[in-house]
Amino acid sequence: MDMYDVVHEIYPFKNYIFTVYQLAERDYNAIGKFCAERGIAVVTMPSSTADANVTALLHSYGLHLYVHTVNRITTMGTMLEYGLCDGFYSDYVTQPELELYLERKSIGKE
Repeated sequence: MDMYDVVHEIYPFKNYIFTVYQLAERDYNAIGKFCAERGIAVVTMPSSTADANVTALLHSYGLHLYVHTVNRITTMGTMLEYGLCDGFYSDYVTQPELELYLERKSIGKE
C-alpha cells in the first residue's frame, strides 16, 4: 500500500495490480477498500493462500483475484470450479488450452 503513492507520482499508470506476497499481515478488508478507492481492479496472491472466503470478500469490493504460479491445468479447473480465483499466472498453460480443458470438462458432466 505504501508503494502506490510513490509509483503513482512517478507515472500514473492506467492499470495496477495489487500483490500481497510481501505483506506480513493480510487484512483483506483493508486491501479491498484500498483497491476500490484507487480503482485497482486486480489482486494477486500465491495459489496456496487463495480460498473461497477471500475471493468472495474481494469480489464484494468489485475486485478480481489472480493467483500464481499454477502450472497444472487440472488445478486451474478445480480452483475455478470452487470459486477460488478469477485467473492465473502460469509458466506453461495458455488461455486457449485452459478454455479447451474447461469446455471438455463441462461436456463430460452432461
